[in-house]
Amino acid sequence: MHDHLRSELEQLFDLISQVEAGTLEAGAARSLINTMRCGRTTGRSVPTASRTAGW
Repeated sequence: MHDHLRSELEQLFDLISQVEAGTLEAGAARSLINTMRCGRTTGRSVPTASRTAGW
């Protein structure tokens, strides 16, 4: 389980780096994050733009 969470965290940091570098639009990153959280069964979710300012 922890390896899966570490992998998701690495993916999240990679998306953030791409947005900061200008190689990925913020909207595309949000879409990818939403697909990441749709596969979860724990009920936890990654914050979305509607809930967290700055995303």
